[in-house]
Amino acid sequence: MKSQNSLVLRITLFCMITIWVILIFFEIIAKAVNNLYLFIPFLKGMFSLVCHQESSKSLEICDVHSLVCIRCTGLYFGAWLASFSSLFYEKLFKYLKRSYFMVLLGFMFLDVLFVNIGLYKYNSFLSILSGIFLGFVCFLYLYKGLFEFYYNKEKE
Repeated sequence: MKSQNSLVLRITLFCMITIWVILIFFEIIAKAVNNLYLFIPFLKGMFSLVCHQESSKSLEICDVHSLVCIRCTGLYFGAWLASFSSLFYEKLFKYLKRSYFMVLLGFMFLDVLFVNIGLYKYNSFLSILSGIFLGFVCFLYLYKGLFEFYYNKEKE
């Protein structure tokens, strides 16, 4: 029963993150389906709470920008990859170390700092790469916390 509940948790998280990732590209999808444009202002407002949404730093597909910047796209895609991986390997978070998180967070911080002080120009590849790796590790922390909370509660 315990592994079945774990699978339900993993599938639920995967579905939620998949929906979130699809919403990032909703404006691109709305270009193909006319009436969906009605939802764009709401989604832009929702994503503005977590991203600066600068179009020059956003992923562009078919002359339409994603609703978040490239780094945030990487963060969410990294979380999606970790979620997908957790479907097949339940205890993926056991390999998690705080040092991974700190190194990846430091790498992202330095990248943002160096771009802002003009040490080098904004690099989309570095942004998405740092986002993917940090998103992967952050999801594992989230999953580990939910997993431990859920199973500690189940023992009571």
